[in-house]
Amino acid sequence: MDYFDQIAAGVRPPPPLAMRTEPDRLSSEELELSYAIAKKLPDMVQRGFTIETSYGELVIEPGRHADAIAATVRRSLEIQLKAAELARRDANLDGALA
Repeated sequence: MDYFDQIAAGVRPPPPLAMRTEPDRLSSEELELSYAIAKKLPDMVQRGFTIETSYGELVIEPGRHADAIAATVRRSLEIQLKAAELARRDANLDGALA
């Protein structure tokens, strides 16, 4: 059971915000992206997934196509996560300089 599972199951409460320093506090965007990388992507590979469009659904069964799409999605999420981390860092630096 990882950190996200422990919070979801109520085994481990999230650390109080007062105990974390400002640079250590993740944004909600960073938490959502980290969760997607840690939980949703492995599930996509293991169980397959559905892509919903206005014209209907595309069902992607587990296998090489799911693996390839999940790898592309992982890279996209990692880029978004890095951008969110840099934005938080820059905001913290801007606040420290003010």
